[in-house]
Amino acid sequence: IITDNAANVAALINKHFVESSMTRTPIIIGHRGNPSQAPENTLSGFIKAYENGADVFEVDVEITKDGHVIIMHDSTLNRTTTYKGSKTVTQMTLAEVKAEFILGKDGKPTEEKVPTLKEVCDYFADKDCKIFVEFKGGNAQNVPASLKLLQEYNMAYLVDVISFNASFLTQTQKEYPGM
Repeated sequence: IITDNAANVAALINKHFVESSMTRTPIIIGHRGNPSQAPENTLSGFIKAYENGADVFEVDVEITKDGHVIIMHDSTLNRTTTYKGSKTVTQMTLAEVKAEFILGKDGKPTEEKVPTLKEVCDYFADKDCKIFVEFKGGNAQNVPASLKLLQEYNMAYLVDVISFNASFLTQTQKEYPGM
């Protein structure tokens, strides 16, 4: 069930399931943060998800040419930022990525920049919130760079990883068997 109102889901479950039914407590997940209130995959979006009661928020990670893990769903910046070039994230440096501004829902530039995973860790390391980290792209350096950062922040217990790339999941399992 996907909803923006967990109370309604709980009421429906209580109304339509008999007492002996096996049900689980709904979990509120902020997919790419809270894109209805802030641009997707931005620090402000993750903060809004957290402030609005999300149990978990999901971030998409890519790695830059110079080895920085950034929060980005697509392989390019074109859809979500002011960038109009032809480079992919893995062909860009962090400085090139940070030169662009995130676009708002209206398509106009905001004051926000593409966040790094480090910036997300800086903000959420002491918060009671789980994070789903989705490994994007095909660059295998994405996994060890992300895991190293999560280990430095002692956040492995707060993170679950997801990916359509099975080798990324295998690599994660080898480095963090409990994750």
